[in-house]
Amino acid sequence: MEFGTPAYIFAKLIGVPALLTVVLTLVISPIFVWIYRQRLGAWMGKSSGSPAGDEQLLNNESLHPVVLDELAPRALGRHQPVTSALSTHADAQIRRAARAYAIGGLAHAVVLTAAFAFRHQSVISVTSLATAFVVFSLPAIVTILHVVSSSGWRRLGVIALVIVALLVLAGEARGLAIDVFKLHLLLPGLLFLLFSLRFWRGVAPMTLLVLAAGSIGWVGLAQIGGLFSSGESALLWLLRLLGFVAGIWIGLKLLGHVAERYERRRFSDQALFLDAWWLLYTLIQMVTFIMTGGPEYTWVLLAFPAYWLVKRKMLGDPATRPTASSRRLLLLRVFGFDRRTERFFDALSLRWRAVGAVELIGGRDLALRQIHPIDFVAFLSGKLAGRFVRDPAAATVIDTNERPDPDGRFRVRQFLCHADTWRPVMRTLAARSDVVVMDLRGFTVDREGCRYELDSLARLSPDKPVILVADRKTDLDALHEVLGASASPRVEFKEPCARWTLVRTLSGRDAGHQVFELIAERVR
Repeated sequence: MEFGTPAYIFAKLIGVPALLTVVLTLVISPIFVWIYRQRLGAWMGKSSGSPAGDEQLLNNESLHPVVLDELAPRALGRHQPVTSALSTHADAQIRRAARAYAIGGLAHAVVLTAAFAFRHQSVISVTSLATAFVVFSLPAIVTILHVVSSSGWRRLGVIALVIVALLVLAGEARGLAIDVFKLHLLLPGLLFLLFSLRFWRGVAPMTLLVLAAGSIGWVGLAQIGGLFSSGESALLWLLRLLGFVAGIWIGLKLLGHVAERYERRRFSDQALFLDAWWLLYTLIQMVTFIMTGGPEYTWVLLAFPAYWLVKRKMLGDPATRPTASSRRLLLLRVFGFDRRTERFFDALSLRWRAVGAVELIGGRDLALRQIHPIDFVAFLSGKLAGRFVRDPAAATVIDTNERPDPDGRFRVRQFLCHADTWRPVMRTLAARSDVVVMDLRGFTVDREGCRYELDSLARLSPDKPVILVADRKTDLDALHEVLGASASPRVEFKEPCARWTLVRTLSGRDAGHQVFELIAERVR
């Protein structure tokens, strides 16, 4: 591709903004996350300044005596979960979503394989065509693993095995497979791994959208300025800066539109992440084909709508999405163990979100996982404080309507609370939940917040399933002391006793899956 040719100019207008967007996203996303966490922590420690935020304990509620059914690590490992309707439905929903993304990814691979065939039509063969299609299908496998597994290491292991198997089975076409992989998949694959990391997964797709608009403005106005001046000049730099600022403004408007569609449940957080990557992957492929074959390969961009339309068709029309469910899981935890909490949350919510919603009190530990578009827009506009609960009796807290997204996943509702509103909000969420899971790993006697939550749970209906997760660092004596105080002879009890399950485990990720199996046995 020669300098100044239409192919060069076209590739520059697309490739440079794409490269600039990726680099800026990788640099700025962790900064956004750090600032977001800092602002979140600062507002959590403040008072709401509203009388409605004052704590109102329902002291007239009677305490239920709690009987703990303990499952030690070995006993949990020998525990054979009973196949339940809840577990079966969850697995079916996950398979449904994985199938839709897989077939959509294969439709994308068909378009790229067609472009590959046109590009090399003079030397193409059935073997080379099949090899190219298999290589172009690898992103579909990556997407499937993202949908069905919460473990990044397991995904990497399976992908490594698939690539090794492909190289072994390719035989004489092994060299072609390696060349196609390096040219077309190496960079997108690395970007997928990077964007999947905990440091920026929550904000990367939204940051990508805003910066893409800014990068297009930077290059676009510079290209226009080049018509009036040659070489670098003050005018050219001014146009670049104006284009970038204008693009950022447009990007923020687009992000606001995305947030509105997200609030209307037009797509899920999972779809936002995956679709953003597939769009970026498609742009990279288009630039690659244009640079090697010419501007006539612009039609490679059709690969993305092929993927998206097929995926949407497989998921079904939004009007025919899965029926709504009233099941709600309240997740409580000991703050201060961010990475472990994230692993447990990912494993537990992977299957639970196929059958019901997750509700939790917002905190810095899961801020990386649950930055919704509307929260991110509020953060960028300096209005994050407005997202905090000031009135625990507000409709946003007591609302009981819940329905899944088009891919069958229910939402995670994160309530950002001030120091004087989290207690009544927690009590409201606990009262209406179908099951409560409390991660007590790291619990000690001085954890006043956890002690309050345990006391509140002891006042709930005795037949509500409550599952506590502990490890070797959990102060079990302090736990029994809290529950023993609830069983004091001086207190008049409601009968019958509440039976809770204490899961003693060592592995955070396995604990999430095991806890779901226990829930599936207890929730109907």
